[in-house]
Amino acid sequence: MGGSSLMADPSDMVTPSLVRTRAVKVQEYAQSRAKELSYFSKLLLDKKATRRVFQRLPRHLRRRAMSHNPYLIPLRLRKEAMKEMVAAPQKSENIKFRKHRRRPANIMEVHARRRRKHKWLETHIWHAKRMRMKDLWGYRLADYPTDKSWRSLYRAAMHHCVVHDASYESCYQLTGSQQSLLDLLHTCTDPKAVAYRNASVLKGCKEADFLLCHANQFPVGVIAPTRLLWMAANSTGAQTTRQLWLWVHPAASIEALDMLQKVSPMHQVEVRPLDGELVRFELRGPLALQVLSRVLQTDTDTSITTADTTTTTTTT
Repeated sequence: MGGSSLMADPSDMVTPSLVRTRAVKVQEYAQSRAKELSYFSKLLLDKKATRRVFQRLPRHLRRRAMSHNPYLIPLRLRKEAMKEMVAAPQKSENIKFRKHRRRPANIMEVHARRRRKHKWLETHIWHAKRMRMKDLWGYRLADYPTDKSWRSLYRAAMHHCVVHDASYESCYQLTGSQQSLLDLLHTCTDPKAVAYRNASVLKGCKEADFLLCHANQFPVGVIAPTRLLWMAANSTGAQTTRQLWLWVHPAASIEALDMLQKVSPMHQVEVRPLDGELVRFELRGPLALQVLSRVLQTDTDTSITTADTTTTTTTT
């Protein structure tokens, strides 16, 4: 042999267990997995797992219109698919084209359905296109803008004019003699307050702010800050029948209305809620009056008939 080494044959080193060929007996394997196969087949036929017949088909056999056209389904499943379509609830026919959906009658119907739960303001559509909306106090109100507009809003408020839709505030109309209305307000606010009885306020030229509270319970019984506006009248006598409007925040509207309804019979004052009847816009800024004068056209020949007299006066 000399210096040469002997090399062993690799086939001689293989054990008998590795040489043995692996095989699976199908019948025995299926019997051992009979429960799993039975459960899997039931799961495929379960209607809850596959809600529609055409969903049992392979993806390459499915068609887009199979859900409403059973004749596209293979014949072996078509009969069962027709039974499902008869048992399924019929959907209402929707308006197909956008041109039909945008008709005024259809738009108003959609809006009426959507605002059953929460009230919409007159400017809801304008705000919904530019703001994130939020449900507050029974209304659908704008929460914050979707674009960067804080700087432009600040500049408009400081140098021009901005408009705020405050129609969500609750408004109550009080009717009675001027003296009875003043007495009612005296019991429902700070006794030392005089803003609501100033001459310019009584004439209806401007609003007055005061704290509304429970009768004779100031300051512990404060309800909410309130704004008041007297309706214009030809005379401001003590026995003249007058009307005034009170605006209260909707968070305190129920409590304020209950208090007014309890106190009003004592002063012979009629209280009437005006929710949904008025639209209130607030203009803020140095050019608010100029903007308002351009928007509103003053009629110089208007006849005003007062409730306490039968004469008609013409204002110029």
